[in-house]
Amino acid sequence: MFLRPTRQRFEKVESDAETRIVLDLDKLIPKPVAFRLHNKKHIVYPITVEQFSVLYEKVAKIDKLVGEKKIAGDELTKAYSDAFKYVCPTMTPDIIKNMTKEQIDAFFIFMFKILSGDAFKLDELKDFDEKKNGLVQSVSPV
Repeated sequence: MFLRPTRQRFEKVESDAETRIVLDLDKLIPKPVAFRLHNKKHIVYPITVEQFSVLYEKVAKIDKLVGEKKIAGDELTKAYSDAFKYVCPTMTPDIIKNMTKEQIDAFFIFMFKILSGDAFKLDELKDFDEKKNGLVQSVSPV
């Protein structure tokens, strides 16, 4: 049996007026969110597919460096800074040097939420707080 593509089984649509939009991808562009560090508000922006790819590589590099356990502080700070700048341009190496291990861990978890898209879903953000994981006090939308 030969199956024809679905588009050939239906009559041709002559104008946009004859169709209806069932998925509006423009509405899926998330709004930036923010977090507080050292009494300063830092904005986290949604990332593009290209940025996602680069960020994923940077996160993998950090994971490898930490796994080797032979890493200098400056090298790790640079690796974190290189990764964090894709989601939060205000995260400079100087800021990262002054973060505690717990703050770095919490932001790293937050970065994974960014990679998965969960960080920009307001309903999900309600669960990303001290009660659930004990890592951050709160994450609020901008």
